[in-house]
Amino acid sequence: MASQDSKARRHEDMQKLLAEEPQRRRVSDDLARHGEKTGKSEKVQIVFVILSCIFITLQITGSLSTGAVLNSVQIIEQEQRRISLESCVQKFWEIAEVLQNNGTLNDSYNCAGSNLPNVITRIGSDIIVNHPQPQLLGYSKIVVSKSNPVPELIR
Repeated sequence: MASQDSKARRHEDMQKLLAEEPQRRRVSDDLARHGEKTGKSEKVQIVFVILSCIFITLQITGSLSTGAVLNSVQIIEQEQRRISLESCVQKFWEIAEVLQNNGTLNDSYNCAGSNLPNVITRIGSDIIVNHPQPQLLGYSKIVVSKSNPVPELIR
């Protein structure tokens, strides 16, 4: 009887396995299909990452090439231009103070580096003082007046 019980149990187990087989195939097929989709998805992701890396590399190299490295001579020239501009602006503040106090201007109020005297124009009660060569300092106009005692630097 024990052998009949074991045969019956085996038969039941076999029936269960056969009944579960279509379900296992479906799960296996689903996993296989999902695996294919994951493969395509991974390929798309890899292509996207590679394109992103190329784009970032191009952006970095482009931004580095635009910021030119200055040599020591260029740095010294830039520093001298900055010092000349600051000195000239300081002179124009002094001119503004003289104009506000109704003082008289002389050649000591000329900016260093300019061989020409400041251009002084009188319009009614207003006195306007222009730099004679503002291009030397990188501007199209440097001006101060009695009515506007703040030096203006116009590019």
